[in-house]
Amino acid sequence: MAQLPVPTFKLFDLPLVPFCHVMKMMEPGDVFLLTLFFPRNRWIPIKSIFRHINPTFHVDYCGEEKEATLFMKVQPMVQVPMLRWNFRTKDFDFNTNLTTPLIIFSTRDNNRWWEIISNHFFQMFPNNYGSQLAVTADTMSKVPKNQKVDIVEVRPGRHRELNAIEVERFLEAHPVIMAFIHLGIQGEFSENSILLTMENVIFSNAHMFTPRHLYNFSGNNLLLRNSPITSTHINQFIVNWYLGNNTKLDSVLILGTDFDRETILAGLNVKPWNRTKRPAYYTPKSRYVCPVDEYYDCTHAMDLERQSDNCVASIKVNPRRVIFYVWKP
Repeated sequence: MAQLPVPTFKLFDLPLVPFCHVMKMMEPGDVFLLTLFFPRNRWIPIKSIFRHINPTFHVDYCGEEKEATLFMKVQPMVQVPMLRWNFRTKDFDFNTNLTTPLIIFSTRDNNRWWEIISNHFFQMFPNNYGSQLAVTADTMSKVPKNQKVDIVEVRPGRHRELNAIEVERFLEAHPVIMAFIHLGIQGEFSENSILLTMENVIFSNAHMFTPRHLYNFSGNNLLLRNSPITSTHINQFIVNWYLGNNTKLDSVLILGTDFDRETILAGLNVKPWNRTKRPAYYTPKSRYVCPVDEYYDCTHAMDLERQSDNCVASIKVNPRRVIFYVWKP
């Protein structure tokens, strides 16, 4: 019996309009790979095909801890895996159960590879939310030092916990807009830690973030969970701000237990909301700090006006959280 010919579909022979229709029926990750590995197809008008997608370039080194996965992060909880990569070694191994394409290359090509995929991603999605990176103690060394990243997540490793000094050194080599530090950090940050000058810092377990660090924070936004910060420390922090400390500060959110309103507001000339001084709802100045919407309601907050520059701080206190927002004239 004669063998039937295998049907083929000559995609790149199509005229532009039907070609774009076919592209729109494909997943963004498929189009990304198609144009990445076939350079002659980069003329595709991708901007018009995915004009309503504003993704984040998200590289995750935490899933397998042997390989990196490039995700197209569309929403906080929606991540589309697009590509995996790893270095070729003697004991090379990888997860064969995953369907995401895997690229293998030598360590000397790491810098060039990052440059290729990041440039291609941002050309494909010009309306994007920047770049994000997730690492552990075991995978920090795989990230090129000259690679620009907007957000870094430092997560617990499977084999060992991170030391605070390691985190500081990594962030010094990779200046970022926001650092998100998860559980599993040992030791204490230095008195002049780079974290104290960063624009946005989030700690999911801030046991190593001491009152001294709070007093010396000179960034814009700070979020602390499970920290050793007490009501007395917060009161001193507010006094320092009133006396002119940290003119860049926009917001501080401290989550814990047993916060005492009277202790926090003691000695402060606070007043109830005056609608002529500020709006009822706070508008965050950074898209990287997004607590739940109810936190922005400042109608019942107590206000403290700093005489030196007429900035107004709104202070909200309940036993489990303290919120400090700064309104600048």
